[in-house]
Amino acid sequence: MTIKERFTITIPATLKTELEQAVPAGKRAQFTADALERALQEKARIELLDALDNLKSYPSSGDSVELLRNIRQGHPDESVLEQGRAVSKK
Repeated sequence: MTIKERFTITIPATLKTELEQAVPAGKRAQFTADALERALQEKARIELLDALDNLKSYPSSGDSVELLRNIRQGHPDESVLEQGRAVSKK
């Protein structure tokens, strides 16, 4: 069973009226919780997509497996990449 807590929010009067007309009194808390959950999931999805859009890109004309290995090992910065190909430091 999920633990539930009560809290108070302030919303525009027109939104409150619309909620009261659209959702029966005994179902408003669940309706609001579901709407908040969906909104938070959408916010998280947008933030993840933004993070993916802002990932640092690396040239990939070389061996992608080697490039990924170097990235995971804390390389490559510009000194590790050579002409679009990841190279191991010696």
